[in-house]
Amino acid sequence: GLQQRVGVARAMISKPEVVVLDEPTSALDPTARAEIIDLLIRIQRELGTAYLFISHDLSAVRHISHRIAVLYLGKIVEQGPSAKLFAHPSHPYSVGLLSSVLLPNPRIKRQTRMRLQGEIPSPINLPKACYLAGRCPLAIDTCRQAMPPEEAVGPGHLVRCYRHEDVERQEQEFDYFAQFQDEV
Repeated sequence: GLQQRVGVARAMISKPEVVVLDEPTSALDPTARAEIIDLLIRIQRELGTAYLFISHDLSAVRHISHRIAVLYLGKIVEQGPSAKLFAHPSHPYSVGLLSSVLLPNPRIKRQTRMRLQGEIPSPINLPKACYLAGRCPLAIDTCRQAMPPEEAVGPGHLVRCYRHEDVERQEQEFDYFAQFQDEV
């Protein structure tokens, strides 16, 4: 935790407008992680600093981010306001990511909303079509033939998926994300 604090201090000494934070809370215990996140939020509020916060820690991402971009094999598959993306993800990969997050309350049982099975494509030989098509339970022939265009699904909320309406429909039927937000 001390090394991360020193790193944050060194980055902030010149009062930059933008700071890139790559996994700043990795390998920290929960207390140190919370302290670093609180420090970053306070600095952001006081100095107006913008962050590009790169992390696999979705709890940290949720607390610090105003907007989120979800990447799969280097391609942005969904982006939008943090609250909207956590409450109503529109891409199968986003749903799969959120489904894999462990809730802090072990008494809460939930269904996994999106199981992504199969092999991840080789990053040096990516398909011309949707990168997730080989693992996505919603994939259709179109997904395997062409990369989906980016499409607006709400104000400032963009998704790259031919089947995003089916993802959204499933989420209306089972909204565990509201429960997720209450528990994290």
